Amino acid sequence: MSTTKSKWLKRATRVLAAVGALWLSWTLYALIAPEAEDKVPESISVDHLSPDPTLTAQPRSDLLKLLESVLHSPVTSGNKVTPLINGNQIFPAMIDAIDRAEHAVYLLTYVYWSGQIADEFATALGKAVQRGVKVRLILDAYGARKIPDVLLQRMEADGIIVAWFHPFELYNVRHFNLRTHRKVMVVDGTVAFTGGVGIADEWQGDARDSSEWRDDHFRIEGPAVDLLTGSFIENWLNATGELLNVEVYKIAQRKTSDRAQSDNTQADDKSTRLLVLSTSPRGDMSPISFSYWTALQLATKSVNIATPYFVPDANLAKALMETAERGVIVNLLLPGDINDSTLVRYASFAFYDNLINSGVAVYEYQRTMMHTKSIVVDERWSLFGSPNFDNRSFELNDEILVVADDASLAARLNESFMADISHSRQIRLEQTDFRYWVRQVLAHLALFLREQI
Repeated sequence: MSTTKSKWLKRATRVLAAVGALWLSWTLYALIAPEAEDKVPESISVDHLSPDPTLTAQPRSDLLKLLESVLHSPVTSGNKVTPLINGNQIFPAMIDAIDRAEHAVYLLTYVYWSGQIADEFATALGKAVQRGVKVRLILDAYGARKIPDVLLQRMEADGIIVAWFHPFELYNVRHFNLRTHRKVMVVDGTVAFTGGVGIADEWQGDARDSSEWRDDHFRIEGPAVDLLTGSFIENWLNATGELLNVEVYKIAQRKTSDRAQSDNTQADDKSTRLLVLSTSPRGDMSPISFSYWTALQLATKSVNIATPYFVPDANLAKALMETAERGVIVNLLLPGDINDSTLVRYASFAFYDNLINSGVAVYEYQRTMMHTKSIVVDERWSLFGSPNFDNRSFELNDEILVVADDASLAARLNESFMADISHSRQIRLEQTDFRYWVRQVLAHLALFLREQI
């Protein structure tokens, strides 16, 4: 047997053993803690009510209004969204906002690890407390498990109020699998940040090499900040049993006139309309997968998707393929060999052949770990925030998805997307050699865990 085949067989054996152990563990878990089902519609139809007979064409569909009507989440106008590209833009903007805080800083994060940037955030938050600013920090008990005890003790000694989301408890095993993957920071109720970045050195720099991850974050001003504040309040209630009311009331009271002025003077065709979805694993329909599916159904020209973890359910995979088959340009950007999850990467392989055969262009980013999470549809609608394109984001995690109707924002994200494509490799259909079949076997084995990854 050749050295290459022997190497692949050994790797296959190790992966098979790991997948088998994980599958058995999750099967036992599912017996005691079954999750909610995730459903999307089977089709979409359009009813034109009282059309204007003088119009030569029917009005364009409005993704935000459709999502608002079904998901009961309000669309706000008069917002300003500033994309922040990579750590060298993201972290200075966030720390500057903390340094300018006068009343309250609310920070909710999945990842808070060790290193320079973790220390810089702790220092900035501690100084804010010294100025009389109320600082509250929510850490996911699993995602932030790497935070050093000494750093945590320092923050608490500085007066930062720290809460843990779903720590492990033997009497409530199900909760430990339900994580808050939300990333949001709200300062004084007037500015908010959300996106995919974690508080760790992996996100520093400008994605120049494998030590600097590629990611986006977004600075938001306007009425949508209230909804992002609500996302923090919900997880604070989950983590502590305490409903934040007094601080938020003061912020809302101060902003009432500002919001009214914003709605009256800025809610024009050039303002950014936003819909903010704060999702949790409840019910039989994921608002995230529903939003993705609906955006694909309404697409007529182009769809650009960037996601670090791609393990869609059958309905979303089918929607992607059907979108490409009806002539829409569909580009899918995923991480390449520099990847922090081998299991997810193998599971993603299982979709490549069908997607490519349907006309989807699949790319793998080459420079570093690609962690951006965005979808841009028809150069108009942008969907971004904390969710990945996988079941864990759809059914298990608390997430924040922002949907924007702003052509200029979509253009900026598309420009960034195409820059990433220039550092990527397009995947072609491979010949069915030994390595191909080994990878296919491993990919479909990894899919046994699709409900948990």
